[in-house]
Order: sequence, then structure tokens, then C-alpha cells
Amino acid sequence: MDFGKVKDTRNIDFTLPPDDPATAIRLAKSRGEGEATLRVYVGCPVWQDDAMARKLCPPRTPKAKRLAGYARQFNSLELNSTGYGLTVERVRKWASETSEDFRFCPKVTRDITLGPNLDGVWRLFAEQCEAVEAFGNRLGPLFLQFPESFSPARFAELERLLTTQAGRLPLAVEVRHEAWFRNPQLKDRLFTWMEAHGIASIITDTPGRRDVLHQRLTTSTAFIRFNGHALGPQDYGRLDAWARRVKAWMDMGLRELYLFPHVDPVDQTIELAAHFIKSLNQATGLNLKTPRLQEENEEPSLAL
Repeated sequence: MDFGKVKDTRNIDFTLPPDDPATAIRLAKSRGEGEATLRVYVGCPVWQDDAMARKLCPPRTPKAKRLAGYARQFNSLELNSTGYGLTVERVRKWASETSEDFRFCPKVTRDITLGPNLDGVWRLFAEQCEAVEAFGNRLGPLFLQFPESFSPARFAELERLLTTQAGRLPLAVEVRHEAWFRNPQLKDRLFTWMEAHGIASIITDTPGRRDVLHQRLTTSTAFIRFNGHALGPQDYGRLDAWARRVKAWMDMGLRELYLFPHVDPVDQTIELAAHFIKSLNQATGLNLKTPRLQEENEEPSLAL
């Protein structure tokens, strides 16, 4: 994730801002929304990478079995490849390679989010929603990531597009234009509308754009995209802070969490994800499974 990427982080304040006051109100409502146990999904943005496969899969595992190997270590995946399109057949194949408690979070195709007019892509959006429904109970939030050029001037387009599918399947939205966060009234209008329609607000933690850390939850699901920097102690400290914040949200009524780290090279997202899981276990008393990296002397196996 290049958004907010910087070369030097020495003068950046990485302190997590306080919650938007509306977050506590929203989480309080979730106490009556089913089970009280927090469901946690942590994963990476890809699974096909060669270096990742060496860490997660037995030696000489065929590429066709890498997803199954990944799913043995993590319980979710930020499915960015769907940003370039997908088919029902491919979705069913991916779903068949994972367990029932695994969750895919597919990204909406770029033909929708990067287009000049959302009113012209309703049919394409409906087709993508139909395709991801083939994940069945393995479907996490389908998320729309809009570019920095997508301004509040296009809010009406966004309302019309999302209204066509809101309630059909879980949706999440990430906006990046500075005006969404510079104007409190615009920000509140967007998030209030999303809450009314059950659409999750994505929180992006990236070094060069601290304004997008809006800390406003619009559903009982938190969806966090974390952009690391050089895999240093600073990154781990930031993840520890997130673990403490999630603990506070859990006590307030949070029901579901998705967290996906990003860093270059991409295989190092494994270390970031593993650290967060361990930190969250310590902060909350949960007993979440942590990924186990392959040892160099481990016997090769193709049975996944």
C-alpha cells in the first residue's frame, strides 16, 4: 500500500488519536446484537508471493496449494487481486481451499472505484456482489477503496451506488481525499449515513496521512488497514497501541475485528500480523492462534 508512504518517519507523531465520540455510542448499541465474543480476523494482503510461501508453506509446495497453506496459518485475507475483477468459478475454488471459519475480504474492482461516474457502474457493482456471494459464510466485508481524488463533491454518487446493495452483503468503505477529514460536518455526514445503512468505515493507519485515522466506527465491525515502515520497533509499538485500543472497543461492545498490515517487502506482513495477534492476546486475554513460520530444516511435504 503506497498511500501515505514516506521515506523518513522521525518527525511523525504515531500516537493514536482519541475515538470519535460517536464510536462509543455505536458500540453501546451492539451489546444487543447477538453474541458477546469478539471475532478476530487478522491476515495479509496476498498469499501468492514466493517469499511468503517459503515462510508459511512446506518446502516445494506447488503454487496451486499456496492458498491452502496460507489458510492454515491465518484466518483471513485482504483479497486485493479482486480489484482487477473476479468470477464466481474462481471464488468457489478459493473458498473450497479454506476452512469454514476463514474470511475473505475482497476489494471492489478498480473499474468501479476509479471511474469518473459511479452512476454508470451500478450493473458492474451488482455483478461483483453476486460473484463474491459465492464465498458463502467465508465472506467478510466487501470493501471499496476510493482514491485521493474522490472528493465529498461526489457523495451523492456514493450514496446512490451503495444504496443499491446495502443490506445484501457486508460492505466497508475507505475514503482518502483530505476534504472528508478537514471538514467535520462532511465527515459526520458521511459516517452517519454509513451507520444508518450498516456500512463499516475503514480506518487506515499510514505514516504520511495521519488525518485518515478518524477513529469512527459505524458498525460493530472494525476494519483496520495498517501501513508499516521498514518493520522496525516503531511498527511493533504502533501495533501494540492498536491492541490496547481494540481491547477498549471490545469492552465497549465491539463484535468483529479485521486487521491487515501492509509493508514492503510484502512477506514481512507475516511478522507484523503475528506480532499484533500476540499483542492482542496479551491485552485481551484471548487465545488467538499465531502463525508458525516454516523451519529451514523441516521435512518437505505437499499434503495440505
